[in-house]
Amino acid sequence: MAQNPLDPLNPLDPLQVALFFCGLPGVNTEPKWFVKGIPLLPDNGSPQERDLNLLIAPLQVLRVFGTSESLMRKHEVVNQAAGVLRELPMGDGYRDRFTSTLDELDELTAYIMRTAEFSLYAENFLSTKGWTFDPVKGKVRQKGRRHRGKDFFCEVVWAFYVARYSDKGNTGPVRREISRELSPYFEESELSSDTESPIYQAIYNREKRSK
Repeated sequence: MAQNPLDPLNPLDPLQVALFFCGLPGVNTEPKWFVKGIPLLPDNGSPQERDLNLLIAPLQVLRVFGTSESLMRKHEVVNQAAGVLRELPMGDGYRDRFTSTLDELDELTAYIMRTAEFSLYAENFLSTKGWTFDPVKGKVRQKGRRHRGKDFFCEVVWAFYVARYSDKGNTGPVRREISRELSPYFEESELSSDTESPIYQAIYNREKRSK
């Protein structure tokens, strides 16, 4: 397994974290994966909440592969299938035919276990930052003390807006540009630039609270 860069005794480098979580087949490893220049979480000076970039890669791992719990359920299913093939009485001809299948199932269980470990790393990393992954909605949220908490997508939208577009206002062209920049990382259903869209609401609600 790739070296774990998430050791709490070591400083967290955003690029190192992103590359660690990009180490799985099926996860987008193109340079566009890593968003450079996203500022610190708004209104948060804690050194433990260093950068939104740190959360993008583990979020994508969980979206692509699922939670460690769901992967372990799949692991158990494959294990059971292998057990059936090993225990089911059959003639030597059938046994010979299924030998390669058993080898493949063993490889698959090992792969699922390794993937589950990556997902567990991702879950624990998000947890240490105060965020929780919702596997049903595919979203990451942070509980709040006095309000509903923070939604990761909304925080990223607001960070982009404050850093690059706040002087232009919450306009259609601005929302379309933010949508384009976020397209590698979020679902298409979240990226509408229309009025009342998630992007519009993310900016509108934060501006309203800041007044």
